[in-house]
Amino acid sequence: RAVETHIRCKQDVELTKTSDKHEYRPGETITYSIVVTNKSDIPLPLANVHVSDPMLPDLAPQSPAPSSIPVNGSLTYTGTKMVTEADCGRLKNRAEVVVDQELFSSDKDTPPRLVVPDPTSNSGTGSDERDHADHEVMVKCVEDLDITKTADKATYAPGETMVYTIT
Repeated sequence: RAVETHIRCKQDVELTKTSDKHEYRPGETITYSIVVTNKSDIPLPLANVHVSDPMLPDLAPQSPAPSSIPVNGSLTYTGTKMVTEADCGRLKNRAEVVVDQELFSSDKDTPPRLVVPDPTSNSGTGSDERDHADHEVMVKCVEDLDITKTADKATYAPGETMVYTIT
């Protein structure tokens, strides 16, 4: 009789988020890079790795995407956002990664194999691994201007021409 053993493997991911610049103006496009690093002791099947960022609807992994992220390996996702005047000031948002909990199963006659729990079942396989990364950029909408108007002299007689200098 074969005995099946379930092994819970350590799942650990790290998420970082960067932008191509730190300061933008309305009409420019921000390109974000979001990097998922596998700190687990097993490769992570890409189908179990879910990266999201509500500000980046075009977020996608590098192409071609591998089938898994190797141990100590990473995968870069990119997404863009068009800056609008509504974004003026500090623009901050958060990306998140969730890795579905998984189990490996083996018996003495077969090598370990991945067993992905049925998502409709409430089998209590444990919590999913999560991480997030916040990133902030500055959107400048108003130029910093100082305007000074000075006259060429302090007093004038009737009929004299006043000369102003504006700097």
